[in-house]
Amino acid sequence: VKLGSVVKILDKSDNQEVTFSIVGTIEADPFNGKLSNTTPLAEVIMDHKVGDVCTVRRVEEPYDVEILEIK
Repeated sequence: VKLGSVVKILDKSDNQEVTFSIVGTIEADPFNGKLSNTTPLAEVIMDHKVGDVCTVRRVEEPYDVEILEIK
């Protein structure tokens, strides 16, 4: 995962799949699937690959996500 990637993840806390693009802060628009590279989720999945499970910790309640697809 890197800046500009389109990523599909599985949120293990609720088994929901989500697809989003990782963009710079200025382009961020979470309601339209554009997630800033400085968010806790984006930061934790950067430099990981399909199949990796990552724990998002800089949030009130930590949760795991699995990377399903990267474009």
